[in-house]
Amino acid sequence: MAEYSVNRYTGNGSNVDFSVTFGYINRTHVKVYLAGVLKTAGVDYTWLNNTTIRFTVAPANGVAITIDRDTPLAAKVVDFENASVLTAENLDDAFDQMLFISQESKDDAGVVLDNAAAIDTVAANIGSINTDAANITSINTVAGSIANINAVAGSLPTLAGYAP
Repeated sequence: MAEYSVNRYTGNGSNVDFSVTFGYINRTHVKVYLAGVLKTAGVDYTWLNNTTIRFTVAPANGVAITIDRDTPLAAKVVDFENASVLTAENLDDAFDQMLFISQESKDDAGVVLDNAAAIDTVAANIGSINTDAANITSINTVAGSIANINAVAGSLPTLAGYAP
């Protein structure tokens, strides 16, 4: 599934530069995570330009890197006022906010659906595990019966001259 507002990478222990391939209104709307932990701009990473961040220390080999856009929902990025001049930049920012929020919602919904499918798989596996547990209980019962048979057989007198 294509994602509009997220870049996912895996650290290799040497690469420090990572691309930001989606649009954003303000750099503060871009969140960077290493292994699910939010990192701080200016401390853990810096912006080289509008499309590249550089980590202060290269993410370790195998570490998940997520660069995510989080456009504000609660406040408009542009507040139009009567008798003010409409600029292309303000109009673009206002419409970009709506576009980006809808893209982020779609990406988030995709993650939820992916997680739901994973939960269904886990539930099916739990059913298999329960069946396996019942089979193990049956095996243990049979093993206990065999042990009892062996105990009884061991207590029987041996017939003279009989060789099994």
